[in-house]
Amino acid sequence: AVLSENLKNCSDSKLIWDCRGYAPAELDYEKKNFNFLRKFFLISRFKRACKISDKVIAVSNYLKQKIKKNGNLNTYLIPSVASKKIFYFNEKVRQQVRNRLGIGKRSIVFIYSGSLKKYQMFDETLSFFKNFNKKKKSYLIILSNELSSAKQKIKNYENIFLFSVDHKKVNDYLNAADYAIMIRKKDQTNNAASPTKFAEYCLTGLEVVTNSAVTDYYSLAKDINNVHNIASFRPNFITKANRKKIAEIYKKKISREAYKKIYEEIYK
Repeated sequence: AVLSENLKNCSDSKLIWDCRGYAPAELDYEKKNFNFLRKFFLISRFKRACKISDKVIAVSNYLKQKIKKNGNLNTYLIPSVASKKIFYFNEKVRQQVRNRLGIGKRSIVFIYSGSLKKYQMFDETLSFFKNFNKKKKSYLIILSNELSSAKQKIKNYENIFLFSVDHKKVNDYLNAADYAIMIRKKDQTNNAASPTKFAEYCLTGLEVVTNSAVTDYYSLAKDINNVHNIASFRPNFITKANRKKIAEIYKKKISREAYKKIYEEIYK
């Protein structure tokens, strides 16, 4: 937004800032010299962006309140979304992928989709799966572009499938799973965040095993009951009807198509 300030002044245009996270907090995951100076710069830039923007799109309540406190009241809350045309539940696809992987109809399957970055807590995901697998045989599908690093981390684990697939193929593997694992550290970065993965998971009707770090999504547990606290997780009996019901509810809440009219209103 700040880089566009001169253009706004020269052309008498409106500046709309699509704010996807809180950059100063993200520096806490980097161990570099003079981070305090970088953080000071990013905080100043954030405040300036709040001041000069005519409208702001925030992806979380935490971010929206932070923007308002910095003087911009013309703020819209739109979480990170995914397209219902790409992510959807399909029972036939589910069985095809399970058959290809040699997974039985009643077997419990978890899925993790993402990178190995610290804030996505990949090691903690593996630890959770290892402990669960000791009690009840299950499977974990990992979708990641960091294949070599992931292979090293899972070499002593059983019942894990690792793939790197095209974005449009992710839906197939989400359908094959029963539970998605999405653990985040409780800090400013994740309070401000809105992971697109959550939208992708829920549009396929998945149950999500998580913690309360991403507060906006965790609060949905009260309304939809597909969000489980990792500390007290107990598996449910997954049915086709439940998957379809969850997917239909989230089409109205976090699909790209559901926010079309709001975006049109913002940009008109």
